[in-house]
Amino acid sequence: MKKINKKHIEATRFWAEENEQGLTKTAVAKLFGSDRHQIEKLKDVYQDYIASCNPDDKEYMFLFSQQEYAAIKEYSDNQQITKKEILEKYHIGNTRTLDNWLSIFGIAADRHYKYNFNRDIFKGEITPDKAYWLGFLLADGYIGFRKNNRSVELHLSEKDRQHLVKFAHFVGVPENMISQSIKKSTGGAYTKDNTVYRFGLYSDSTAADLEKFHIVPNKSLKEKPYIFDDDILQLNYIRGIIDGDGYITNPKNKNKRIGVCGSKEVCQYISSFFKSRYPDIFISEAHRRHEKLKNPELELWTWYSTNKDALSRVLNDLYIAPTTSTYLDRKYNNACA
Repeated sequence: MKKINKKHIEATRFWAEENEQGLTKTAVAKLFGSDRHQIEKLKDVYQDYIASCNPDDKEYMFLFSQQEYAAIKEYSDNQQITKKEILEKYHIGNTRTLDNWLSIFGIAADRHYKYNFNRDIFKGEITPDKAYWLGFLLADGYIGFRKNNRSVELHLSEKDRQHLVKFAHFVGVPENMISQSIKKSTGGAYTKDNTVYRFGLYSDSTAADLEKFHIVPNKSLKEKPYIFDDDILQLNYIRGIIDGDGYITNPKNKNKRIGVCGSKEVCQYISSFFKSRYPDIFISEAHRRHEKLKNPELELWTWYSTNKDALSRVLNDLYIAPTTSTYLDRKYNNACA
C-alpha cells in the first residue's frame, strides 16, 4: 500500500478519461501540479486499487497492489473466510495491517472468527443429517451471548466428546481447527468433578436460522418440536432429540427400554408420531414426572417404550435401518446390541 497525493490521481483520471484536447502527460501534470512520471505509474491502476481513508481528506488517497486488493476483496465478499486464512493466503504480516486496509475501504474489521464454519448450514433444504442436528440442538443445545454475538453451544461429557467432533465436521470446521474449537471445561450440567467439553458457534445469523426451528434461549422444559412433513426427516429429528435428552438402557438390562425426558410438547409429539406410524401395536402415552423443579411453573415429562414389538420397531427405524452415521455412538451401540 502506498499513500498518494490526490492531485496525482486527479491528473491521471483527467488524462485517461477527460482529455478531449489530447494534452500530453507533461501538460496535464502541469495543469494539476502533478508529475508526468506519477501519471505513467498510475494510468493502469488508478480505477481499481485506490480508495480514500477519509472522505473529508482533501489531500491523499491510497494505492494498493493487485494482491493486496485481492485480499481485501476476498475478505469482503466471502463471509466464511477468517482473517487468519487471509493472512496466510496473501502473506500479510499481521492482523493490524489487514484491519488498516479494511478501514480504508470502509469494510468492517470486527469479525472475530477463531475458526471458520458454514454460517448458512441451517438455511435451504433440510436433509436427514440437518434434521438430526436440529433435534439434538433442540434437546441439548444452548443459545447464549458471547463477544457481542449470539452463540450456539453444545456441552457434552467426556465420554461423548466424539459427538462434538461430528458436529464440527457437519458445520464445516476445517479438520486442522477441530481440536482447537472443542474446549475442555468442568461443571455445567454435570458433577463438579466431571470433565465437560464445549463447542460453540459464534454467529448471529446461525442463531437466527435456528430460531425458525424453535431453538431459542432459555428453552429448557419449554421446547416446542418442529413438525416436518416427511417421515424420514421426522425419524432423524427424533433420533437427535433422544440422543440429546433421551436414553436407551443397557442391553444387559432385562427391561430394555427407549425413552426421553423433556417438555410436555416434545414427549407428546414423539408418542403421537409413533402411534401414527405403528397403528397396529401399543405405543405408550407421554407422562408427567412428579419431580420438584427449581421453577414451579415448569413441568418435566417423559415418554418411553417397553412393549417388545414397539421397542423393536422404534429401535430399528431410529438406529438400525438408517444409513446415516449421524447418531450418538453409545446410544447406537445399545440400540444395536
